[in-house]
Amino acid sequence: MEQIDLLVNRIDNIENNEIANLKNDIKDINTKVNDMSLTLERNNILTQQNIETSKELTATMSTIKDTMVNMNEAIKQSNLVSENLSNNIDKLTVQVNKVDEKFENKIIDIGERVEEIDNKSKIDITEVQRDNAKGEIGKYLIGGGIGVGVGTLIVEIIKLFVK
Repeated sequence: MEQIDLLVNRIDNIENNEIANLKNDIKDINTKVNDMSLTLERNNILTQQNIETSKELTATMSTIKDTMVNMNEAIKQSNLVSENLSNNIDKLTVQVNKVDEKFENKIIDIGERVEEIDNKSKIDITEVQRDNAKGEIGKYLIGGGIGVGVGTLIVEIIKLFVK
């Protein structure tokens, strides 16, 4: 009987101590598995949120890239327009300078013509005075020479402005 008592004691010991320890270990393992399950579930949610955020970021970056390409094209077009405007301004400047030069040359020509006419009328008066220095006929011709000289000057000035 002693052996039976020993066996009973041993079975009691196994049931009370070792099985209790195993039950505690199983509870700890179950708790850890539950914690890991919750952590895994949280990680799955975070992973899913990360995936969605990455998709949105990719779409946003694609939109930004398209906008940058469009802006680049618009800047190129603007540069072409600016270059054309600059070229047109240069051409207009050259044309304005040519017109200004022509106008200045016309003014110089008018001045020279007026001086020529003035000198011509002086020459005419001098010739008339020399040729007709005597008597009433000379005086008449001198007056007529001055009239002709002034008239010629007026006609020549009008011709310059009519051109």
